[in-house]
Amino acid sequence: MWQLLAGSATLLQEGRAPYLVKICFLAAAGALAANVALTGLLLKTSMTNYPGGSAISTFHKLIPPTVSPPPHVHICNLAAQSGVTLFQHLNAPPYPDALFLWPQSTPPVRSWTYNRTENLTIGDLTSATQFTHLISEVPPLDPDITRDWNLMATIPAFNRVVFDKELVLHRPLEVPRKFFDVIRVEQRDQLWIYERR
Repeated sequence: MWQLLAGSATLLQEGRAPYLVKICFLAAAGALAANVALTGLLLKTSMTNYPGGSAISTFHKLIPPTVSPPPHVHICNLAAQSGVTLFQHLNAPPYPDALFLWPQSTPPVRSWTYNRTENLTIGDLTSATQFTHLISEVPPLDPDITRDWNLMATIPAFNRVVFDKELVLHRPLEVPRKFFDVIRVEQRDQLWIYERR
């Protein structure tokens, strides 16, 4: 692609480019621009497609590492499949060496428990008193949740890509100013972080 673009540009600069070379140059430049635009859209989409990673990061920001008693958090299936990894279990062994390079970063006195047990209902999680927190895909409107758990945070994630044809068709003069609004990534709430009441 780059070679075709560079060769066409050289012929255009010398002024001896037939129409076919001009068409090839425009096609190569258009393909390159489309590639950059699509790469940007897919990058933005993939950044919003890992709600589990966002949830565990948010959880660590909400709970200080020295809290007592140490949290026992249940990680639901969606969170486990979409970004929660062992490397993000910051307050449980094995502790990454780099974690303690900064001042005031010491391992907790008692390690936290990150639990990924599958096929547990909200009733099971509520009756098991060792769970202090949940990262769950059950929305806060569920009566089993609202009775026993407090909502701490909501985690949005990728829902779909939206093309704003109203902007393009009815307000085309605004497109240059709102270029990144023509195609946008729409998110919806997919994970919730709860604390036992």
